[in-house]
Amino acid sequence: MKKLIRSFRRTFTEDLGLPLTWTPQDWERGKKWAKAQEAPDGSNRSLWQMIYSPRRDSTEIIAEINKFANLN
Repeated sequence: MKKLIRSFRRTFTEDLGLPLTWTPQDWERGKKWAKAQEAPDGSNRSLWQMIYSPRRDSTEIIAEINKFANLN
């Protein structure tokens, strides 16, 4: 069911064309994109659930999103 929701969300989420910078708009854009992607470890989680932690700095999270989107 979660994979179906993510595929539905993916149809309405635009692709990341440029690397994300450290602005609030890019944070929200990266968050929406990451919630629509599958985790690369094959679990039933989204990419956002895999990389987000309240203990991590926002710059680290944005860098991880850029890495998984191949925008570096």
